Amino acid sequence: MNTSTPNRSVITDNCPPVRNNQLPSHFSLLSPLFRESYLTAEYCMLSNQPKLGGIYVIPSSQSPSLWFGVVFVHHGLYQGGVFRFILKFPDYFPDSGQIPVLSFHPPIFHPQIHPTKGTVDLKRYFRHGWIRGNNHVWQVLKIVKSIFYKMDLSHPVDKSAAEMFEVNQENFIAKVQQEVDLSVSRVYDEPPDGYKDPHYIRFSKYDSSLHDNIRAKALQPLFNVLKSPVRSDEAAKKGLSFMSTP
Repeated sequence: MNTSTPNRSVITDNCPPVRNNQLPSHFSLLSPLFRESYLTAEYCMLSNQPKLGGIYVIPSSQSPSLWFGVVFVHHGLYQGGVFRFILKFPDYFPDSGQIPVLSFHPPIFHPQIHPTKGTVDLKRYFRHGWIRGNNHVWQVLKIVKSIFYKMDLSHPVDKSAAEMFEVNQENFIAKVQQEVDLSVSRVYDEPPDGYKDPHYIRFSKYDSSLHDNIRAKALQPLFNVLKSPVRSDEAAKKGLSFMSTP
């Protein structure tokens, strides 16, 4: 599987340094320019956040208030799932106090995801609304990622899913596997109506004539480390966690 969208580190390489997301005082807090600058700063912050592996986002080419995203689930009940989502920021964000709206397309069978709207109830995590300077978009993404690894049945959005998990986990697991299989079968689908955007995250099937050379170049540094007579502690520093230090 190959994605035509640049990875997050490439996209954010040219982002200016940001501290506490502070912008010049002459920006009107309600202006579109301020909102765009704020969201650009928030997007740049993502590259510095740990534990966001497996989740990718990119702003729409049409509006900074609309982001496209996809999460790859690597273990747990939803392992193997490739779930797409849309992140929308409200008007007058971030100073209206309103929380962004994140929805999965299509909806996923999950206690914390609305069965028809696909939305995640973020209000339970931001009980005082969105507070600029305290709250950040990376927190939203961490929350969304976490719901696939830790099953929280308190205040479920989809009560039928929560009830099935408690009463009949075998049926729940079977239903989840159907969701995972469906997500994989749709991974190469074109964008749905209303989201035909150049920045919509698309995937293409592996083509050895195109991708073998790229794959070899990407793996070459790892092969060089494995072949070199370096000390194990030096190898460990290069990210080879299976090599123990003396």
